[in-house]
Amino acid sequence: DSARAAAPGSAAGAVAPHPARAFQDGNDDAPMASFTPDNGMVCLQGALDYMSASLAKLKASPIGAGYNLTEVKTLSCAERNYIAGPFPEQCLKQATIWLDNDPAHGSLLKTAESSLMSAYAASHGVLAMIFGMADLCGLR
Repeated sequence: DSARAAAPGSAAGAVAPHPARAFQDGNDDAPMASFTPDNGMVCLQGALDYMSASLAKLKASPIGAGYNLTEVKTLSCAERNYIAGPFPEQCLKQATIWLDNDPAHGSLLKTAESSLMSAYAASHGVLAMIFGMADLCGLR
């Protein structure tokens, strides 16, 4: 493991967190947590409180049908065998995305969310879908 540079007032030689645990919105004391959508296409990771709140928002959103069985677990994505990452999450800004090596999951990345949004728009209307996604991403 590489050591962090010692900042004034910090413990010299402190060990850097494992890369899978390094992206926690800067709070090293926050318990790490993650979840995967029902189809398993990605793993999202962040601080436990943030991930719990994010999953609740996702379940109430236009793409919520993709998270019916999803539960937050106090595991890193690497511990779930999602080892490629972290990648920024464009909507849930304090979470990161991790990928696994399953080609089926890679294929789902291109279509799953747009399919869920289309289905939601068909039953609730396009404006409801747009506003729901804006709410999910904190844009209104």
